[in-house]
Amino acid sequence: TLIELGRTEALLPYQEQIPNERLEHGAHTRAVVIEVRKQLRGAQIVASRTHPALVVGLFALEVPEIEEGIVEIKGIAREAGHRTKVAVMSNDRDVDPVGACVGPGGQRARSVQKELHAEELERIDIVRWADEPEQLVGNALSPAKVSSVYLYPEEGTALVVVPDYQLSLAIGREGQNARLAARLTGWRIDIKSETQFAEEQRAFQEAFEAGLIDEYGNPLSDEGAKAIEAAFESAEAVRRSALEDEEDDVLSAEPDATPTDLPIGAPPDPIVPEPTEVVEVTDPEQDPTATP
Repeated sequence: TLIELGRTEALLPYQEQIPNERLEHGAHTRAVVIEVRKQLRGAQIVASRTHPALVVGLFALEVPEIEEGIVEIKGIAREAGHRTKVAVMSNDRDVDPVGACVGPGGQRARSVQKELHAEELERIDIVRWADEPEQLVGNALSPAKVSSVYLYPEEGTALVVVPDYQLSLAIGREGQNARLAARLTGWRIDIKSETQFAEEQRAFQEAFEAGLIDEYGNPLSDEGAKAIEAAFESAEAVRRSALEDEEDDVLSAEPDATPTDLPIGAPPDPIVPEPTEVVEVTDPEQDPTATP
């Protein structure tokens, strides 16, 4: 698709268009410039409506506190047309960063969704940034309520325990909530219900008292290894049972950062994708010669 940028044109490739979005002839919309390709006959500008930088730019336009540097977007993970998670922080103790981005009655967030033509399709979760990884992981799984977070830095894994009734919400439809939280935080997230976690702890305690494993859970014999395996199988059965009536059966999520995600790692400065120029464009026609 070719789109107009004032006196010039830009290419909006098929893969850079929001799924199921139809741009009307002559309609005004916004996109982010992601590339300028040098060609023999000049330069070809490439735009995108799926890049997370577009969401960052739209919030900057809608939220004065971002433009003024009071509120910062520290990270974003997006599955265009479906769901986006944005982590924000405030440099002013008197300004709530989440509230500032949501706006009175949710007006600011809805304005961003409207620009994405996705008021009903693309959900935007705005969560509070935290320098402490445990807190950040817990926040990133919003709207689910988290009981506790255990980090295993050597493995890059975060074990998250949630109330039984929050398990499906924490995982999200087809694992989407957990997957975006993993991308946003950079941690592999393993989610367990309180019942499953308690079952594992009980089984390990019994094995330890019987001298089958050491205090770190390492087996001391073949019998100990079998006890550990049995404990995990029993706990897994508990978790599967809790989800047997749900479509969401993805129980852990990998970070798997893609080019459309912003890398996160508790940086001192806000992470801003390059390039960040958001431009207003017009879709004059559907160009049949444009390569998707």
